[in-house]
Amino acid sequence: GAQVAAAGEDADVALVLHTPDPARTDWFGNPPGPDPAAVAATVRAVRESGVPVALADVRHTNGGDPALIAALRAEGLVDGLVAYGGWNTAGNTIGSVVAAAVATVVGAREHTLDRTAARRLLLHRLTEDYGYQAVVRATGPDAAAARERLQPILHGFDPGWTIEDVAFPWNRSFEIDFTLVRRGGPHDR
Repeated sequence: GAQVAAAGEDADVALVLHTPDPARTDWFGNPPGPDPAAVAATVRAVRESGVPVALADVRHTNGGDPALIAALRAEGLVDGLVAYGGWNTAGNTIGSVVAAAVATVVGAREHTLDRTAARRLLLHRLTEDYGYQAVVRATGPDAAAARERLQPILHGFDPGWTIEDVAFPWNRSFEIDFTLVRRGGPHDR
């Protein structure tokens, strides 16, 4: 039921793209360098959107842009995101972000939104797409080391959550799986 809003029309959410690097860099084989102008443009778009933002971080393939995340955090803009994605290809990232944004908007409108689940999804994407794919994966961690390195990244976004059950389900470093648990009890899984 989602529809694209025309220019000047009211919208429930803005889809902001951190646009692809012309050099086609990726976190697996061709690690990128920072691009302050691209980061500044994306941060400005998030800050000035006027509505909640779903952010598709497609600057680099196979991981989020650490410079973008640092800039968003510095301006206090991460918590205002409705959705975030920065994993794999542009198509996978954009599709995931749009789906999460639509689910959040519809859930809020219909009074069925599980705010804890929406928060968990946002934190999971930030922790995996930025924290694991762009920062931790290059260190070649096992599950225990990945958890140890990801926990402070997650706490930087929200200290009320913890990481459990870290695994590499396909025995490849590219795919990681973990569970985020809100501190306070198992009912918050």
